[in-house]
This record gives sequence, C-alpha cells and structure tokens, in this order.
Amino acid sequence: MQTVILFLCVSLFFQSEKCHAESSLEASNLEISKKITQIILSAFTPGERGMLEDHKFTTTGCVIPTLDWVRFIGFKQPINHEFKFEQGCDLNGKMVITAKPFNANLQIRNFMDYKKTEMKITPHFELNEQRQFIEIKLKSDSAKLYTLEAKPQVIFDFDYSSEFDIAGRGNNNEVLEINLKSIAGKKVSFKKKFKRPF
Repeated sequence: MQTVILFLCVSLFFQSEKCHAESSLEASNLEISKKITQIILSAFTPGERGMLEDHKFTTTGCVIPTLDWVRFIGFKQPINHEFKFEQGCDLNGKMVITAKPFNANLQIRNFMDYKKTEMKITPHFELNEQRQFIEIKLKSDSAKLYTLEAKPQVIFDFDYSSEFDIAGRGNNNEVLEINLKSIAGKKVSFKKKFKRPF
C-alpha cells in the first residue's frame, strides 16, 4: 500500500513539473510573440503605436511620419527611414519600404537576450479611393531573431492585414498572426493571432 501511495505521489509530482514547464514555455512563447508584434506594428504600419508596451521594451517612439506613408501610398515614393536607439525607441537601423519585397534588418535592445532581427517582407498596399482607406497586407516567411550568437535563435513567420484612413487611423479589421517555428535550434509549433485592440 505504501509503495502504491509513493508511486502515485511521484507520478503526480512529475506531472505537476511537466505542466509547470509547459506553462512556462507557453508564457515565454507568448512574450516573444508580443514583442515581435510591437516591432511589426511600429516599424511597418502607419499610426502611433504602443498597445503592447511593457516597461522594458518600448517602441512608441519608433513611428514613421504619417506624411511619409501618404507619399508612399499615393505617389509610390519609397520610405527611407532610420530608427535610432533613444527614449521610447528600442529599434535601431535603416530600411527602405517599397512596393516590392524589402529587407528589414534592425538592431533591437531590451528584448530578452535578442540583439537583432532580419526580415524579408512582402507587402501589398492599395488605396481604395471610394472608401478613402488604405489596404495593407504584409507577409514574411522565416524571419529571424538573433542573440550575440551567429545562428538565429528564433525563426518565425507573420501575416498582417488592416485598413487605415488617410490620417493613419486603423479600423477594427487589424489582424496580425505570428507563427513561431524554431527556438534555439528546436522546432516549435506556436501560433498566436492578435486582433485590434492589441
């Protein structure tokens, strides 16, 4: 009888530890996904951001001027923008947003142990003149997050879609899906869909 009780106690202990580990992993994956979302919303879409801000990693100051977006959507002028590490902006680096696939390789800080991100983004921008809305879709496959190591530590995909008016205000159709595929060389399967309000 004592042996059976001991066995049950040991089984419950390991089951509890397993659940705790899975819960911690889920929380870590969610935190990574939220911060990736901050980067995408701040760097590649119009309007002021900060809906997923935390006290460490901030992107409210990483805003591309609305006028640049208007020139880009209306007149096809590429957006040449440089982010700098400063108060309110934990992104650093230059990029050129075009109507064709473009690279976004940025340094990051205060994002756990990650130091930079590399993305190749396929965009779709369309001005709906009748409704006075800008339709935006962004997609990236196998985007990467790096620590100080040479190999990427996180590999992920994302799909984003929304509509904005000409003043850069979004509507309630804004959706971003993050798909984590690999962390520290291990395959993972973690998808999270964020909808407005984020």
